[in-house]
Amino acid sequence: MVSLNEYSGYYPIQLPFLLNEKFKRNVHYEEITWSEFSDFAICFWEMTPRTTPNQTVENIIVPDACIDFLVDDGSRAIGFAGMKKTEFHYPIRADSSSFGFRLRPGAFHCLTGLSAELAMDDFLPLAQIDTAFSEQAFFKRSPEARRNAFFDYYRRLQREKTPSAFMVLFDKLFADTPDTVREICEITGYSQKQCPRLFMQNFGLTPKMLISTLRFQNALNILVSDKAKQIDILRIEGYYDQAHMIKDLKQSLGLTPLELLRACRQDDDFIQ
Repeated sequence: MVSLNEYSGYYPIQLPFLLNEKFKRNVHYEEITWSEFSDFAICFWEMTPRTTPNQTVENIIVPDACIDFLVDDGSRAIGFAGMKKTEFHYPIRADSSSFGFRLRPGAFHCLTGLSAELAMDDFLPLAQIDTAFSEQAFFKRSPEARRNAFFDYYRRLQREKTPSAFMVLFDKLFADTPDTVREICEITGYSQKQCPRLFMQNFGLTPKMLISTLRFQNALNILVSDKAKQIDILRIEGYYDQAHMIKDLKQSLGLTPLELLRACRQDDDFIQ
């Protein structure tokens, strides 16, 4: 394993885990990167309770182009889920545990052969795509045995597979995000009719949505880094002007850039 700070690839920020004080008081959340799984997974994450039973906290999930392979002990569910729109009121039972892999954009389609759209803004149970898998038998195991079975299943899922061309394409788009869908078509060689269909299949997002998500995540990475203390917050790459950036962040996260920066500066655990 290596720590979060040693990972140099695309690493999206799920900011509310860090800003929501009630969440932090009641739930322990951790992310780690794991070299064995790095071809298809950005990180392994885990939530464990800090509180007494019957507590519920609300989380905000922001779009990051990722689909997670996860186990939720509270709802006794195992499967895949991603978000293409911000979920502002996502209730979590603070007394239950959950864990999973945050898959690299494009990895779900590469690993399963299914359209990523199936797992976006919805939960796709593993038993629905693997009829040989028994959810009932899985949750009869002890917590440690469930965890081991989860890792074993994921190892089999990624065995003898290599990242797809679209996963490689995503890394290129992250490194140098285009301004328009037309530019993506020029980069890929696909027509403006083909591109949306292929992007939905591989990422669960249209090209336009992917551009917006990358800009948003780039802005978050800048805002939470030490650079945010020195740079002009209103000059973030990928945004045309102040009004554009404020509108995009407000719609995606419910915070303006200045509100976000103020929260970062006041939270010692937030700035690494």
